[in-house]
Amino acid sequence: MPFPLPPRPATALASALAGLALALTAVGCSHVTPLGPESAATAATPRQLGSPIVMQVMLGKPGTPPTGACPAGYAALSGPGAAEDQGRCYSKLGAPVTFTSAGVATGRLKNSAGQSDASTGAEAALMFNLPAADRAALTAITTKAYEAKGYVDISVDGQSWAIPEALAPLTGGQFAISLPSRNLALQLQRLLDPSG
Repeated sequence: MPFPLPPRPATALASALAGLALALTAVGCSHVTPLGPESAATAATPRQLGSPIVMQVMLGKPGTPPTGACPAGYAALSGPGAAEDQGRCYSKLGAPVTFTSAGVATGRLKNSAGQSDASTGAEAALMFNLPAADRAALTAITTKAYEAKGYVDISVDGQSWAIPEALAPLTGGQFAISLPSRNLALQLQRLLDPSG
C-alpha cells in the first residue's frame, strides 16, 4: 500500500451508535471511532483491566519491494492488527500512553446505510469508555498522531490489535476498534476483562 493512505469512507457503530463520525481509520480492516455524547448512557462503566491498553504514536512507511524489508529505523508490528498490514513498517514517535482502566463492550460496525460493513472485513468491534482521569491522555496521544500524519498502535498483552491512521484527535474519552472476526473481538475482550 502506498503511504499515506487515503481516508476510508466514514463508518458508524450499530444500534445507538449509528451515524457517528469516523475519527481514525486504519490500515487493513481496523477502525477507531469516537463515541458521541448520546452513547454515554450505553457506555460500559470503567473498571480495572486484566491487561493494560498501550497506545503508541507511529510513523508508517511501506516495506521495500519485493521483499517488504523495512527501512532503517522502522519495523513491522505483530498481532491481529498487523495481519492486514501488507508490508507496512512503523517507527515509534514519542512515549506510549498506558490505560489500566476502561469500560469494554462488544458491538458490530455498520456502514452509512446501516448494513454490515463486510467490504472492510470488519465483523466485530470493541467499544471503550475511559475514566475521566484518562481522557486528556487519550486526547494528547491522538492529537500528536494526527499532527504527525501518523498512526496509533493500540496494543494489549504485547500484540498490536489495531493500527489506525489518525484523522482527528479523540476528545471524548471513548473510542471503538473493529476487528475482522467476532472471535478476535472476544479474545481481546477476555484479555481486557477476564471475569467478563
